[in-house]
Parts: sequence; structure tokens; C-alpha cells
Amino acid sequence: METVLSGIRPTGNLHLGNYFGAVKN
Repeated sequence: METVLSGIRPTGNLHLGNYFGAVKN
């Protein structure tokens, strides 16, 4: 899952990264 977040960050979608992080929690 961490790899997916890292792949999203460079895309410039920090909001999506935070959203997925909340879902994991």
C-alpha cells in the first residue's frame, strides 16, 4: 500500500495521499 501512496505523491495529489491514509487507519 505504501508504494501506491508514494506513486500518488509525485503526481501532485497530496490530498489523495492523505485521503488513502485516513482510509487505512
